[in-house]
Formats: sequence, structure tokens, C-alpha cells
Amino acid sequence: MKVRIASTLNVVAILTAACATPAADSGDREFATKLWSALADARMVSDDAIRTRPYRGGEPHGAILDYLEHDITVAGLTGRAIVKKNYEGPGATVEKIWSDPLPYLRSVTVMFRREAGYDAAHRNWFWAKFGADGVVQASGRIGECIACHGRAAGNDYILGFTKPR
Repeated sequence: MKVRIASTLNVVAILTAACATPAADSGDREFATKLWSALADARMVSDDAIRTRPYRGGEPHGAILDYLEHDITVAGLTGRAIVKKNYEGPGATVEKIWSDPLPYLRSVTVMFRREAGYDAAHRNWFWAKFGADGVVQASGRIGECIACHGRAAGNDYILGFTKPR
């Protein structure tokens, strides 16, 4: 019985690591850097970003979120960008973040629809997580993102709770 439990735990650990490990290469990281610049140009990120009303969120993104969706062009490719800003911190409330978001911004997560053939099995979505400063933390075909968003109705990878409730 102990061997069986250990084997099950090992399998769970291996699967968890595989899903949480970004499958990024240098091309994905480079594209993510260009993506951040295009998002800043479109005022979807940065200090002068378009503001939307924050709302209560949850893991893995953050306690409080805001959401923007728009078509942008990255490296000559136009596609749909979905940006979720993830806020947390002592005393963070929707009201405080509405009046002064930057002290609470922890990360920015982005879905960007790439060209046909980029990742056809997952509807060609490119995933990226940035620090509040725009530094790439993960990019490309991120297993954790794909696994969660793969549950979306209609197989479009856009979850109903991606948009504010």
C-alpha cells in the first residue's frame, strides 16, 4: 500500500510540474517583450493605461483584477489581446485600487491570439505573465494557463470568469 501511495504522489508531482512549467523558448520571450511594448502603445498597460473598474478575483490571478480586451498589432501581426491586471497587498480594496492602482499591482497576465499554426491545438493563444514593471516572468505555451482555460465553453479558451462579473 505504501508503494502505491508513493507512486501516486510521484505521478501527481510530475504532472503538476509539467503543467506549471512554461514551455518558453527565446523566441517566445522576445515576442513577449514586443507584446508588452504593443500593449503600452495601446495604453493597455503602463502608468497611463486606460482604467477599468476593478473587481474581485481569485487564484491564480489575484484578489482584485481589472480587465481590458482589444485588437493590437505585435511585430506585424494583428490579434486579440486580453489583459488582466492582478492586484493584491495589505489593505487592498476595490475602492483603493480604483483611486490608486499602482501600489497594489503585482502582475499582468495576457492572452494574445497569434497566427494560424502557432499552437493550433490551443486555438493559437500565446500566454504571458509580466511583473508590474513589465519584465517577462513566463511566456509562450504555458501549461498552467492552457490547462485552466482549456475548460472554456466552446473551446475558445476564454473563460466566462475572464471577464468581470
